[in-house]
Amino acid sequence: MSTYHLAGDYAPPGQLTLGLQIEIDPAGPLSSLHPGDRFLLAAGDIEGKLVSWGSGSITVAVRGSDDRWTRTTWSPNTQVRRMRG
Repeated sequence: MSTYHLAGDYAPPGQLTLGLQIEIDPAGPLSSLHPGDRFLLAAGDIEGKLVSWGSGSITVAVRGSDDRWTRTTWSPNTQVRRMRG
């Protein structure tokens, strides 16, 4: 398991910025997660969250570069690293 300490690099004036410790599990199949779990795609820096299981596919929400979430379906065998806060 890897541990990271995240801190905001910018904040509006007067807003308190706190550091956040995140633990990232070793890579495993998306099917091992539960709805609501956050993850990073093992093959890249794509952040996502599991929304629901379907028959043969899993619905995930993926965070885009503009911080908007987009829903899509992925294979249950997709390798991801679960993020624990």
